[in-house]
Amino acid sequence: HVRSRRQRQMCIRDRTRPFRGLRMWLPLKIHGIAPFRAALNEKLILSKYFYEQILACGFQSSGPPQLTITTFWYPMDGGENNDFNKELIQSIQQEGRIFLSSTMIENRFVIRLCVLVFRTHKREIDIAIKNIVQHKDQLLETWQ
Repeated sequence: HVRSRRQRQMCIRDRTRPFRGLRMWLPLKIHGIAPFRAALNEKLILSKYFYEQILACGFQSSGPPQLTITTFWYPMDGGENNDFNKELIQSIQQEGRIFLSSTMIENRFVIRLCVLVFRTHKREIDIAIKNIVQHKDQLLETWQ
């Protein structure tokens, strides 16, 4: 089988490129799909658990978690929801114990928790809830 020089060069280049799928392919081959399903299922359960617990602490949400993302905010009287929640997330992020993101949904500033990291378990979710509530309570003491 005769190949042109260009075809040989293409084969060489393809062999020198990184096999990006190896990180996923090898664990799948070794462990099978079951551990991956279990890990994803755990994160979905943790998101739902966070949602239920954060509502019990007086926060509001736009609805149940979408996959592993939960949005929430603390309701304030007098239309100060956005300002209070912006201060709340800044306070939490300055401390640096947990990382939350935020966004605007229908002119409402919402805080987001996303559960994806394989090291995140119920213990870490409980720590996050405790941390959020502590910051909320501290901020309420000084809020005017």
